[in-house]
Amino acid sequence: WPSEHTEHTIKNSPYQNGQGDILRQFTDSCHKYGMLVGFYISPWDRNSRYWGQDEYSNHYARQLHELMPNYGRIDEVWWDGAGSNETNYNWRLWKDIIKSYQPDAIMFGSLGATDYVSLRWVGNESGFANETHYASIDPYSLRVENVDELNRGKIDAERYIPAEVDVSIRPGWFYHKEQDNKVKSPKALDDIWFNSVGRNAMMLLNFPPNRDGVVCDLDIERAVESNKRIEKMRATNYVKGAKVVVSDGEDISEIIDTEKVYLSTENEISFD
Repeated sequence: WPSEHTEHTIKNSPYQNGQGDILRQFTDSCHKYGMLVGFYISPWDRNSRYWGQDEYSNHYARQLHELMPNYGRIDEVWWDGAGSNETNYNWRLWKDIIKSYQPDAIMFGSLGATDYVSLRWVGNESGFANETHYASIDPYSLRVENVDELNRGKIDAERYIPAEVDVSIRPGWFYHKEQDNKVKSPKALDDIWFNSVGRNAMMLLNFPPNRDGVVCDLDIERAVESNKRIEKMRATNYVKGAKVVVSDGEDISEIIDTEKVYLSTENEISFD
């Protein structure tokens, strides 16, 4: 976006003769088609002359004042903690700015942002949550990025902070033509879905735009095919009418509603 507070901005690029605003195009399109909007605004701006100084937090805050009120409804703000070991981030200031303009926005983050976030990292970028995975977690695990607990959560934890499972449809986060033959297959995407959504987390799938600014047809085809496969599987309720047995052999079918199975047990559950 054409920021007034940094020279590292699109207004100093040749795109549309310096008059372009890709963020405006993106948000306008999302709102037009009824899609939710998320901003990944990394605080790790090493191009800034304020980097490493106390003034840096105010520099970043001035850019938030540009972004938060001027692009319509923003549903999520995505932070990572990159650079927080090199300078002091004023997370409280930044959170207050975001909430003043976008009170319903959900914030993702860890490390120093822990006290202000509603979503957490799952502890990997490979596309899976732990087989036993809780949405609740102790904030300390986010502050120190305890990868094991980020991936599992904790049943009796202090806060409800669900996990997003972020993974790319390609080997990395950015487009490279030589990786066109390495786009994940529909089957691989199915597995990611079952190992994220199927394990009580949220799937965040990255589609890197190519050098023309669009998502490749192949990437779209693979994702659409995976979605069709998953919807076909979900069309049948395999639990309805099933006999539910815990590992000690006790038949508990009569005490649960097999339309909606809610079980709290340490035992293994199988469906016949």
